[in-house]
Amino acid sequence: MNNNRTIYTMGIDVGSTSSKCVILKVGKELAGKAMVSLGAGTKGPERAWRDALVQAGLADEELAFILATGYGRNMVDNADGQMSELSCHAMGAYQLFPDVHRAC
Repeated sequence: MNNNRTIYTMGIDVGSTSSKCVILKVGKELAGKAMVSLGAGTKGPERAWRDALVQAGLADEELAFILATGYGRNMVDNADGQMSELSCHAMGAYQLFPDVHRAC
């Protein structure tokens, strides 16, 4: 964790054909992002990870939590957690539209 106590988190989506990564500052402000047209089983996830860190001006040690999702989420060894794409979509919808309720 960095000395000024700012919390940075990373989400990495490893698909079959591409890898996407975002870094958020205090859970809301976009600090870094990357997309690489290489997916699971390639160096794409690693490249997206590094590109996002460079854009944010951060090092691995400054990330408080890393969540992996997508087809290749189980291949991200240094992630702190994993979540299915459907659960990520649901959480994103709730963040954008907190008044939405389950229809069942």
